[in-house]
Amino acid sequence: MNFKEIYTQLPYILIAKGLSSEEWDLLNYFLKTLRVEIIYWDSSRGEPYLHPSQILLTSEFSQNSLRMGFDWALPISVLGRLSPDEREALVQKRVVSFWDLNEINIFSSLPYLGKKIFDNEIELLIWTKSLSFREIFSSLVKFFPIKLTSTDNPEFALQAISQNSYHLIVLDWDQSGLEVIILLRELRNLKTKKRDLPEIIGIKDFDKMNVFKDLSSGIREFCGVLFTPEEVLELFLRSFPIQSKTNFQINQEKDFPVIFKQPKEYPSSSLYLDYKKETRIANLQNKWTKQEIDKFFFTRQFDWVLNRGIFS
Repeated sequence: MNFKEIYTQLPYILIAKGLSSEEWDLLNYFLKTLRVEIIYWDSSRGEPYLHPSQILLTSEFSQNSLRMGFDWALPISVLGRLSPDEREALVQKRVVSFWDLNEINIFSSLPYLGKKIFDNEIELLIWTKSLSFREIFSSLVKFFPIKLTSTDNPEFALQAISQNSYHLIVLDWDQSGLEVIILLRELRNLKTKKRDLPEIIGIKDFDKMNVFKDLSSGIREFCGVLFTPEEVLELFLRSFPIQSKTNFQINQEKDFPVIFKQPKEYPSSSLYLDYKKETRIANLQNKWTKQEIDKFFFTRQFDWVLNRGIFS
């Protein structure tokens, strides 16, 4: 797995909360080894004007420090220990990167602070009226190689699909702005005009009324499996870096699909969801490669989002 530094492209905000004096010193020593300027900040200094290759470091966890990242659309991470109320504040400001030092050793966190997976960028369309889902994904893509188009407008979404070649579409069947039967008709029209539609990752609330009517109307024609919003988030976190299948023997760990690249005989840009038993998320039977170790530690910063039920 390849990484690049977010903070060389954008200013990066790092909130260190609840660190011991030894952890704070270690964090500072580590940051000083990077080729960046460290801006120490607290609210008494007002809002700073930040530039690329600068890291704003603060021990102040407050609405002001969170708002800077949210309002300025900057990548922001929290490192340390938070109360339940402070975790809720992260949710409200759509901060997804939280290194919980109650669960993670600071030594395993430092190499991945301010890093972004550097891989072949994928183009993703998210189509849902759920503002929280769109904002959380907008925060997440700062750490992943995703070029994101996000909309709640059906007319814009259909036009975007017809005019662009997305790798993946995340479509909320319940919150698209169209009745399911009309949405299916529009997608079928697009399918006749374009030879192939991208893989569609469908979101569906199975607790809603008329769910069986919706399913029987033809959703499966476009979505082999359907997910909750939390499962879509987990799908992306588990799938990166997106790669072709390996020939390793695997043990099934969870009944959950994964995004793969198509084999070489297919267009290089093609991605698809594989939900066959033998390719579900699993542990490889060989020793962990460096890429697997990097992925394990890098994604730990997002574990709290999956465990919390952030969209509920």
